[in-house]
Amino acid sequence: MASIVEIRAATTSVVCDDSGVAQHVINVHNVSGRRLRIGARVHVDAPAEGGWIGKIHLPANERQQEWDLDPDKTIQLTVPIQAGDASAGKYTFRVEVYSTDAPSEDYTTGDGIAFEVKEKPVVTEPKKPFPWWIIAVILAVLVVGGVTWWAIAHFTKATVPDLVGLSQTEAADEIDAAGLTRGDITREASEDVAPDIVLRQDPPAGERVAKESSVSIVVAEADMTATVPDLGGLTQAAATARLEAAGLKLGNVTTEVTTSTTAGTVLRQSPSSGTSLPRDSSVSVVLAKAAPVAPGIHKQGIFSVRQTWHGDLDSGAETSSGADFWFRAETATRRYLAPENGATFRVMGSGQPDYFACKDAALSASVIDVTRLRAGTWVCARTSEGRYAAFTFTAEIGASPGVMRIRHVTWDKLLVLNPLPIQPGVIHIPPR
Repeated sequence: MASIVEIRAATTSVVCDDSGVAQHVINVHNVSGRRLRIGARVHVDAPAEGGWIGKIHLPANERQQEWDLDPDKTIQLTVPIQAGDASAGKYTFRVEVYSTDAPSEDYTTGDGIAFEVKEKPVVTEPKKPFPWWIIAVILAVLVVGGVTWWAIAHFTKATVPDLVGLSQTEAADEIDAAGLTRGDITREASEDVAPDIVLRQDPPAGERVAKESSVSIVVAEADMTATVPDLGGLTQAAATARLEAAGLKLGNVTTEVTTSTTAGTVLRQSPSSGTSLPRDSSVSVVLAKAAPVAPGIHKQGIFSVRQTWHGDLDSGAETSSGADFWFRAETATRRYLAPENGATFRVMGSGQPDYFACKDAALSASVIDVTRLRAGTWVCARTSEGRYAAFTFTAEIGASPGVMRIRHVTWDKLLVLNPLPIQPGVIHIPPR
């Protein structure tokens, strides 16, 4: 594989400082003969570790990780080194520069670049005297703490009153009278106990606790829950109405393509029917959506395009000019599929794409190197006449002069009709 760039280090080796930090400057020269969008990656040679080499960047822009490089131009990149945990010695790594259009196929790996890690200076801290004063402070704290605990245990205790069955107001008065503080109040639905009556308490009645300790209670309230109804098969409007009747509301609405349920009706819901929720909670639904229909086939078949000739996907034929692409040959080895007349293309891989895959693909007017167009490779296109097409190569293109043997399918354009005003008794025929 021909090199796309030349990679040269500004210096053959650098020496890291005491913290293991250094940087290399490399010059990357474009020898591909075409404009490149490049990125760079590093391969370390054992025993060097990949974590020692930082992200390659421009000297003035550390965030940018890809760069445009015109033919026969040079760009200067910085390679940061942080080998603070490395042992003393010399280490090497290699910089690999790749084209972002084909990073695994179109790349150049440079020669080894060296850096040296020095012996780290040994720093000896002076021995500090033992801090006897800390032990004295700890002992003093233990003594004071023990005395304080004994005083609290004997003189600051209170008995928790029995609050179950009292109203919330009565329970609050009892807590105050016992020298305690009011804690959390939790409400719980109950069918057997009247609202505002204490169901449970914490701590329990009769327990001895420190004065001003908090006492929490659980108070009865009316049932505020609702049961989720079954929404399957309902329209969005009908589902909304049924939820509101149950004391709930419609939440997120999404769609999913399916043929098992009428379009526009509920396919799934969350939570499921029968679930108990607090009133005014939301229930999300997924509405069925009809599958999109691809247009009919305009042209399909097999045709060949000889080197330096043109190919037309709308007619499925080789032409001498005015087509969708040109089998361009600059040399015997530099050959391209070159889009023409506004047509755009994208290499998709080995699996055959359908109409929607091609319609949604990120198509481009950039030339495609024929080395990427192997037998069985599929390509999506939008033709010069605005139709979408998919084609593959039934055989290898071969050495110059080569032949592209193409099997293709080109779909019709989608027909979009302008809506017309409807008049009673008049038959409307849309314009062709």
